[in-house]
Amino acid sequence: MVATSRERDMERLMADPRLVELCELHRTGDSIFDVVRLSEKQNSTILAWMLDPKEGHSQGDEVLRDLLTHASSVFASGGSGLDKRGVTAHFLALWPASRIRTSSFASAFTLTEFWVSETARIDLCVVDTQNNFVVIIENKVGARHSEEQLERYREDVGAALKANPRLRKLDSVYIAMDYYHDATQEAPRPSGSYWLHVGYDWLETSAVRAQAHVGRGNASAKLVAAYCQRLADLPAEGAERVEQLAAAIHQAHPGAINELLGTGRQDAANDWLKSPAANRTKLLFSLQNKSVIKTLRETKGMASVLTEVRAAIPGMPRDNLHARRATLDICPRGCENLSREEYWPVYIRVRYSGKDKTKFNVLVCWDQLEAKTPEVAHALRGALAVDDERFDSYTQARRRRVPVWRGLTLDELKKVLVELEARLSSALA
Repeated sequence: MVATSRERDMERLMADPRLVELCELHRTGDSIFDVVRLSEKQNSTILAWMLDPKEGHSQGDEVLRDLLTHASSVFASGGSGLDKRGVTAHFLALWPASRIRTSSFASAFTLTEFWVSETARIDLCVVDTQNNFVVIIENKVGARHSEEQLERYREDVGAALKANPRLRKLDSVYIAMDYYHDATQEAPRPSGSYWLHVGYDWLETSAVRAQAHVGRGNASAKLVAAYCQRLADLPAEGAERVEQLAAAIHQAHPGAINELLGTGRQDAANDWLKSPAANRTKLLFSLQNKSVIKTLRETKGMASVLTEVRAAIPGMPRDNLHARRATLDICPRGCENLSREEYWPVYIRVRYSGKDKTKFNVLVCWDQLEAKTPEVAHALRGALAVDDERFDSYTQARRRRVPVWRGLTLDELKKVLVELEARLSSALA
C-alpha cells in the first residue's frame, strides 16, 4: 500500500530525534504540583503555611519578609494607586524595604478561615502582635477581584477589627493577590485606593532562596521551592530547551503538527477506540504523551505569530525574535549590537490578552542591566523617553515595561509591529 503525503509527513515527525527528546523532557517530575491542581482554598492553606515563621519549611520569617518587601516596593514606586490617607498606605509608608529587611517577624502567625465576627471571615491573614500589624490577604488564583466584593470585605473586616479589643490596636494592611495581575496596567484597579494589588511574582525571591536551601541538603525547603516556582510561573529546569524543541518541530513539520493537534482533546480515549486503523497511531501517541501535546498546542500560537511577524518585517534577522509559550520578544534592528551577552536592553514584547489567546497586548521594554554599559543604557532610555514620555517616570527603576497597545487581533498586531519596530529602530540608531 502506497503511503499518502500526510502519512509520510507524520512518519517523519515520529522519527524526528527532537520529538524523542521533547517527550523525554516531559516526564513528570517529583513535585506534587506536577500532578495536582490546587483549589483556591488549598492555595491559601499552603501560602499560610509558608508565611508562618514557626512552620517546618525551614524558611523562618523570610517568605513573610519577601511579601512585605514587595508590597513596600510597589507602594514606593508611586504606581500602586493607594489613597495615602488609607490604612494600607499608612502602614507601607512606615515600613520601607530597609526597615523590613532589618526587622524580625518571628512572632508572627497566620490564620485561615478566621471569623472575626458573626458576619466577617478572613480567608488568610498574618498577625504580628510584636510589630503591631495584621495583613489581610484576599487570594485569587483562577478568578478576578471585583470592586463590590473587595469593598464589602474591607468594610466588614475593618469594622470587626475595630470592635475587637485584641485587634483594634493593630495596623491593618489589605493585599489583593491575583494570578492574572498585570503590573503594567494603568487603569484603576478594583478598590485600588485601599487594597494593594499584587501578583505572585514576589515568590520568585522565595523560590531562589528555597532552591538554594535544597542544594545545601535541606529537603524541607523542597515544597516551598516547587510551590513558588509554580505560582510565580518560573521556568522549570529544561524549560528553555523544551521551547526551543517545540519551535523547531513546529517549523519542520507544520502539516503533521496540525494533524496531531487535532487529537488529544477531552474524548481522545473514546476517539481512539472508535477510530479507523489509519488514525489510531496519532491518537495513541496523544494519549501516551498528553503533556507533549499540551506544550505543542500552547507553543503553536506564538510560533505562528513569529512566522507572521518575520513575513511582515522583511530583513528581520532570525536572532532578533525570541518566542516562548506565551510571549514573543522582538529586538529592533540595530539594538542587538548594544547588548551584553545575555539579552537585549530594548525589545518589544507581545503577549496574549485574555485566556482565549486570540488577541494580543504589546509592550516596549527597557532593561538597564542588559546594556553594554550604564552610559548606553541611559542613552537608550533617553531615546525611548523622546518617543514615549512614560519612560521618564520611575527614574530609579532598572527595568521599565510600558504598554502601548491592548487587545489587538493578529492582523492588527502585524501592522502595529511593522510601524513600531521601524520607529524604535530609527529612534535608537
